[in-house]
Amino acid sequence: MMRMCGWMGLAAVVALGGCGDDAATSTGDAGPDGGAAQGGGEPPSELALGTFNTGLVAVVKGVDDRRPLIEQAIADSPLDVLCLQELFSPIVSADFAESLSDTFPHSHHSALGDAAVGNGLLILSRYPLDNTQALLFEAADPSGLTDRMVIAADVVLGDARLHVMCSHLVAGLDADSAMLRADEIDEVAAFAQAQGYLEGPSVLLGDFNMGPDPVGSCTDASDPPCLAPDEAGYAKMLETFDDAAADLGACTQCRDAFLPLQVLTSYVDEPDQRIDHCFTRELGAWSATGAQVIFDEAIAVELTASDGSVEVLTTLSDHFGVRCDLAYVP
Repeated sequence: MMRMCGWMGLAAVVALGGCGDDAATSTGDAGPDGGAAQGGGEPPSELALGTFNTGLVAVVKGVDDRRPLIEQAIADSPLDVLCLQELFSPIVSADFAESLSDTFPHSHHSALGDAAVGNGLLILSRYPLDNTQALLFEAADPSGLTDRMVIAADVVLGDARLHVMCSHLVAGLDADSAMLRADEIDEVAAFAQAQGYLEGPSVLLGDFNMGPDPVGSCTDASDPPCLAPDEAGYAKMLETFDDAAADLGACTQCRDAFLPLQVLTSYVDEPDQRIDHCFTRELGAWSATGAQVIFDEAIAVELTASDGSVEVLTTLSDHFGVRCDLAYVP
């Protein structure tokens, strides 16, 4: 069954009130006072960026129980800039950002779109943000339940700036989803071109629902078989961007972590995949120095079903995050 069926299942959850009403987000400020961020001085010599699909959506188990653990893990992380996905309604991105403002005083999100659960995107930063942008894709999620888009901001690093984009492309390994995702990749590239990001140091973070299967534990010859990962979409993205985590050699949507958290059974045909990425472009004085899987720590959250049975959730989300490190050498 293709992944789009999962979002059709989400429609039923929304109809029953499980996702609450529409996201009530507003555009994040460039700085604490809402004005233009002021730079100055030498940029930091190192910068840690990350992406993490939180799985805070009704089709993933234990949203209320996992959320405070996710917030604590983010607050404890050494990341400087983080792109988050699936902060879906009834979670409000502004409230989520506020809860982490002691660690990440700068944030950006967008209220663009009118889908049932919103776009779920948030950029958090220890450094000031300026020139915040957002683009709602014309290549929309056919379910109409989520807004697919890209948000962006300039991270002010002393005298230097780094363009950071954050996105979450449409899911599904069927042919129709792959074609729609290819259109979204074109929109990301056109947006980056229009903003001038392709000519300056830029990073594109997010869950792109395409990429290689680095493990190969489930193939079309398995019983039951798995669909092939969308490596064509990944190759298309590499026509514009470089992959700072190309040598990571690990899945980020890993079946042994992903499947146990699903409310629905629509995902059993997906293989291990590396679909959460840190892409770069024209880094200039910055260079990518390494990447690693993050937010993969073990937890123990007990969920009690109506029949009294207890299930233990062992991961923060149904995805793991990715960290990529940059070094600045003037």
